[in-house]
Amino acid sequence: VNSVYPPTAMNDTELESALCGPYSYCTVPQDDWVQYTWLTSDKEDYIEHTIYGLWIDTSHPGDPCPSAWDDGTRALAGAEIQWWSFELESWVTAAVIEDQTDDWTYEFDPPIVTAAIRLFEVYSLNASPMIYEWEVYECMTK
Repeated sequence: VNSVYPPTAMNDTELESALCGPYSYCTVPQDDWVQYTWLTSDKEDYIEHTIYGLWIDTSHPGDPCPSAWDDGTRALAGAEIQWWSFELESWVTAAVIEDQTDDWTYEFDPPIVTAAIRLFEVYSLNASPMIYEWEVYECMTK
């Protein structure tokens, strides 16, 4: 786990700023994965949710705050969107996203019911992809 740019930075409501203000991000090694898992507060059991879609706030060309570490080529260009099936006891690939150069969304059709979702085999066009925020849209089912 990257302690300087940790996965928790993907879920802290700090979006990439058009005013070059403070924001956080997570870097993920090429071909690695990041995951959300919903657990009870005691971390003893899973909480299933109905997931409708997701949104990725990532690096992009023309970023108003370019720097040596983010020249717009570190966008999360692709990944396999996978969700955990308790019925199958395995990961199910919902989609393979490729060649993205900016923020992107994905909608599940039909919505899925799961307690874990991940972006598997992530990649960018340059170095480790940058994820400023990863939002998942859901409604709780249990």
